[in-house]
Amino acid sequence: MTELVHNKNKTHLDSTGRISAAFAIRTVLFLSLFGLLVVANLLPGSTGLFWASAYAAENSDTGSKYGTARTKKRHAVGQQCGKKLEQIQVELEGERWSQARSLLKASLDSACKSSYEKSQVWNFLAYTYYSMDNLKEAINSYKKVIAEPETDERLKTSVYYSIAQLYFAVEDYKNAARFLETWMKESAIVGADGKVLLAQAYYQLNRKTEALKFVNEAIDEWQKKGNTPKENWWGLQRVLYYD
Repeated sequence: MTELVHNKNKTHLDSTGRISAAFAIRTVLFLSLFGLLVVANLLPGSTGLFWASAYAAENSDTGSKYGTARTKKRHAVGQQCGKKLEQIQVELEGERWSQARSLLKASLDSACKSSYEKSQVWNFLAYTYYSMDNLKEAINSYKKVIAEPETDERLKTSVYYSIAQLYFAVEDYKNAARFLETWMKESAIVGADGKVLLAQAYYQLNRKTEALKFVNEAIDEWQKKGNTPKENWWGLQRVLYYD
C-alpha cells in the first residue's frame, strides 16, 4: 500500500501522486476567526459590534451554509471586552503570538467574563496556539469554545470542522472522523470538500466502503453543478476502487 505523507498543511500519497489534498488549515482558521464582524444594534454598553465566526470554505456551496443554520439568541460583546479583542487582533495581525496569548489569557479573568465573550477569547486562543505550532493546545482551546453554553451556533459548527482538520494534522484520524461526523450533523448544508475530507479519514481508518460512498457523492454533486472535480478527488476514488 502506498504510504501517506503528512506535514503541517498537506496530506498526499508520496510515490504515485494519486492524491494531493492540501489542507490550508491556517487560511481556514484565519477566516473562521475573522469571518463575520457584523455591525448591529446591540445592548447598551456594547461596542456596537456583533462578534461571530463561520467556517469560510473555498467553494460557494459550503461557504453559504450558515445563512440558514440554526442559531441561538445573539449575544453582545461588552465594551470592555470589545476593546481588548480589538487590541488583541492587532497583535494577531502582526503575528506577535506570545503577546497575543498573554493578553488573551489575561482577558478571561478580567475584560471578558461572560460565557459568550469567553467563547470569542477561546477562539482567538485556538488560532494563536495553532500559529505557534502548538496543535494540542489549539485543539483544547477549540473544545473550550464548544463547551461554553453561550457560544454562537455558527461558530460552534465551524469549530467542529477546525478541530477535525487539526486532528488530521496530528494524524489522529479517528477523532478527525468523529468531529467531521458531528460537523455534518450540525451543518445545514454539507459541501463536497467536507465529504471528501471525511472520505480521507475513513480511508485512513480502513473504512473503505464508507469512504468510497462519500467521495462518489462529492464527485457527483460537483459534476451536476457543471464543475470539474478536483484531481485529488479522482485520485482518492481510484485508490478506493483498486487498492
